[in-house]
Amino acid sequence: MTQSAEDCCDTVEVPPAVMAATMEQMPTDIVYNILECIAREERPFLRTTALLSRHFRVLSQRLLFRKLRIPIRFTVNSISLAKPIPTSEEILGYIKEITIDLEFGHRDESSDTPDEGLDEVINALETLKLDEIQSLTLKSETSTTGVWNTLPKRLSELLVRVCGNTALHTVEFSSAPIHFIPHCRESLKQLTVKDPACLELKVPDATVRTVTSPIHLKSLTIEAGTVIPSQIIKELTDPQNCIDVQQLEYLKVATDPQAFPAIRGLLNYAQSLETFEIYLPGMRFHSWENDFSQRISLLRPQILPLTL
Repeated sequence: MTQSAEDCCDTVEVPPAVMAATMEQMPTDIVYNILECIAREERPFLRTTALLSRHFRVLSQRLLFRKLRIPIRFTVNSISLAKPIPTSEEILGYIKEITIDLEFGHRDESSDTPDEGLDEVINALETLKLDEIQSLTLKSETSTTGVWNTLPKRLSELLVRVCGNTALHTVEFSSAPIHFIPHCRESLKQLTVKDPACLELKVPDATVRTVTSPIHLKSLTIEAGTVIPSQIIKELTDPQNCIDVQQLEYLKVATDPQAFPAIRGLLNYAQSLETFEIYLPGMRFHSWENDFSQRISLLRPQILPLTL
């Protein structure tokens, strides 16, 4: 009598020790890619795999601690970290993506730069391997110019240091000034700007960009929010920022029709563009992929009449 497939499966048992040994023989890069795909949705899975074996533990921890959110809380007279930064040297080595979330609390334009707690915050941030950070997100719940004008100089200088490291390839500014862009190096490939704060805020004289190599962006996302879209594009294309869009492959713009002339200017230079998305209030206007180079000629005559 022959056994069914179900019977065969029921009678086969793999000892845990054998299974763990088999997993450890898998190539590291394959295991890492598998865990990375799963980790996007299931972080608890990584906590489990970290317990399976030494082989998985290192890979899982590398993904678990890759991203770090750093909430910095400002009050009228003080500044503090809303949660502590890891101190383990091993964990610090895993951190590659940081989100600095500035919570300004009850501060207003008349508030002075806080002194209390500043040393502790700066010292904690400096424990990070800032020269190895690959992704930076600077965000806030407010874009009030006066608040950003009172940002402590030492904190601004630390952000300049992060932006200036040669490992950084992804930057996002969300309700935050974009005047740190001039400090970024040619390693920057992905830039996202969402409702930027105080575009008129300029780079401090003491930290003017010294690197003149162009930044060849591959991806650019602009969500204008309450800011005039064309003004954002004007600031981004300021020669001081040394941004070059000729190699741009992906462009996403959430805006209104008033920004079409400025967008067309970007398209004229973005000769390598493959994907373009534009969102108007209440509707998604275009989303083209792959054969964009052939269709881009159709976009310009469609946009032009709308700007009249």
